Amino acid sequence: MLSKISDLRPDRPARAEAPSAHRPVQQQHSLLPILWRRRWTVLLVMVTALVVAGLYLLKTTRIYTAHSMIYLERQGVGIMSDSQSMDVKSDSFLYTQTEVFKAAPILTAALETVDYRHMKTFQGIDNVVAWLQLEKAFHVEVGKKEDVVTVSMDSPYPEEAAQFVNAVVDAYVTYENKQKRTTAVEMLKILQNEKTERDLELDRRLKDMLDFKKANGALSFQDNDKGNIILERLATLSNTLTSAELLTLDLATQQKQTAGILADPELIRAWVESQQAKEQNYDKELQGLRDQAQQLNVLLATTDQVMGLMSQRRQIYAADMRMVQTQIAAKEKRLVEAHMLEVSQDLAAAREKEDQLRVYFADQQKEALDLNTKAAEFQRLAADVDRTQKQCDLLDSRIKEVNVNSEDAGALNIQVLEAARVEDKPTKPRIPMTLSIALLLGALAGACLAMVMDWLDQTLRSAEEVSMALGVSQLGLVPHMRGKLSQSERGQVIHQHNTSDVAEAYRTIRTALHYGTSKTVKTILLTSPAPSEGKSTSASNLAISLAQAGHRTLLLDADLRKPVQHKIYNLHDKPGISDVLGGNAKLRDVIYPSGIARLSILPVGSVPRNPSEMMTSNRFAQVMESLIEGFDRIVIDTPPVMSVADACILASAADASILVVRCNKSRRKLSMMALEGLQSVGASVVGVIVNDIPRGNRDYGYGKYGTYGVYGASTTRSEKKKEPVLADAAAALASMQSAATDPSELPPDAIVLQ
Repeated sequence: MLSKISDLRPDRPARAEAPSAHRPVQQQHSLLPILWRRRWTVLLVMVTALVVAGLYLLKTTRIYTAHSMIYLERQGVGIMSDSQSMDVKSDSFLYTQTEVFKAAPILTAALETVDYRHMKTFQGIDNVVAWLQLEKAFHVEVGKKEDVVTVSMDSPYPEEAAQFVNAVVDAYVTYENKQKRTTAVEMLKILQNEKTERDLELDRRLKDMLDFKKANGALSFQDNDKGNIILERLATLSNTLTSAELLTLDLATQQKQTAGILADPELIRAWVESQQAKEQNYDKELQGLRDQAQQLNVLLATTDQVMGLMSQRRQIYAADMRMVQTQIAAKEKRLVEAHMLEVSQDLAAAREKEDQLRVYFADQQKEALDLNTKAAEFQRLAADVDRTQKQCDLLDSRIKEVNVNSEDAGALNIQVLEAARVEDKPTKPRIPMTLSIALLLGALAGACLAMVMDWLDQTLRSAEEVSMALGVSQLGLVPHMRGKLSQSERGQVIHQHNTSDVAEAYRTIRTALHYGTSKTVKTILLTSPAPSEGKSTSASNLAISLAQAGHRTLLLDADLRKPVQHKIYNLHDKPGISDVLGGNAKLRDVIYPSGIARLSILPVGSVPRNPSEMMTSNRFAQVMESLIEGFDRIVIDTPPVMSVADACILASAADASILVVRCNKSRRKLSMMALEGLQSVGASVVGVIVNDIPRGNRDYGYGKYGTYGVYGASTTRSEKKKEPVLADAAAALASMQSAATDPSELPPDAIVLQ
């Protein structure tokens, strides 16, 4: 087991502690980034909506609308004049006229006028009138703020629509004119008959008035006669009697109120106070008693303070006070009783006067009735004659008006403001509005679809999503490598393109690894949740960055199933660690120089049949101990965590484990399961590398500086020749062999594996 490595090296540094990782606060995904990420989906839905709208517009029949505007005056011909309700105004007048426009007689007359049987608009319709009344194509509307009615017709044939609307308006005008003429003639007959009857009535009333006057010649019917004097006297007595009745009622009320006051001492005191305030009712005797009571109050108060409550003088003052108060109460009651007596006397006198006036009024009323009965009858006859004469005059005036209206009844209250004309632009469908609605609905549907797809998508799309999903520190963000690079170029990009932003990203990872751990780490394991997520490329470039920092570094390819490092460093068909573990090669013979200073490569070699058993063997533990003795840093490239168990086996013994995820490829749940798998075996996961960050995302600063991100600024061939090409591990082994020929002095790997 790998745990035996610690047993072989008790002085080995303790495993590096993972940097304090904290789970970032869950943040809500912004809508704009999601829409931008799914912009092609949104655009596709919008284009689809526009295409559907376009097909609809191409197949939809163009509809043209012809309309005519008519002004209707809210007045008709009445029997009486304006002052006698001739106006037939009504709030529902215009709405009633809209129903008249759609009435069967008018529509039938209009259809016959245009010969609708030969019109394309009405082809295939059995009952045209009923079809028009349903307002599917024919409309009659009332203006909101004016007395204007609009008649319109929708049809694919603009000429027929205009022709039919004008025919309907003409039929309505003709119908109204006919109705008004008929109404005027009938009304004229009624007025003439009424005029004849009123003339006969007037003659009869005049005859009655003259006969009455002849029969009563001795009676004067002038305004200044004796009868009028009697009536004036009767009116005067009536007014006087009314005043007397009001006075009696007022005095009776006062008497009742005064009786109520006498029943309550508090009301007596209040009434007396109100009377004392009036100068004409002021009572000096009562005021004197009140002044005396006030003086006694002062003496009582002084005596209480000087001699006490039980002194004889105080008792004398108290007795005097009670006597004065009794006198005041008696005085106040006498005043109210005196007022009561006065009111009672006035009430009796008023009632006596009222009775006398009633007698006088009855006598005068009888006299007036006897003298003016005939005069009143004459006045009634005169009034009847006058009223009948006015009715005759009014009927004469109305007969003249109706005669004038009957000559041209159609010109009074119907005006065609605008006749229907042939329209050259269709009203339906509305192309701009339809396309706008389609575009809006497409954008809305596309946004909803993008949100649903993003919610269903488990792919890690950004570094923020990686942090929120895994909750571990980010060691670095590696941008997307531009161009078509070979596998070897990708694995050595930090060496061949040392000024690129990718190279800077791996140097940042090296720095974060160095300062992010509390103790020095020697074995660094890189793995990923699934294949093709960049772990081998990251392992190679991280190993190069450590070598460039001055560490003797070994890149160990521990992926015994699908090795990659031999392709990056062109070590095809070379023996490797599997051959050492199988006993077919020595360790010193399978450590190869990389061509980069201080970096050695230990490939897999031949792919074994039992990789897991090799990883858990004692032989592998011994190999690792030997490698740890000979190198400062060992970078281990392992298989994906979720594919095989090799990564978890090696991670349990490594000083630091790094999980590599690929942006826009790694799955959220798979990455979380991979991290949990590593942590479950006690692996020291120091962080995560987010690989293949899109360069279009400026949140991470890629592409902002011209000197970064340019491939080709690599080390020249002459400079490469100056670098040592001998692997540091081989040099270390050679130096140890030259120092001592005794096998006991060789490193452990030479003893065990030679």
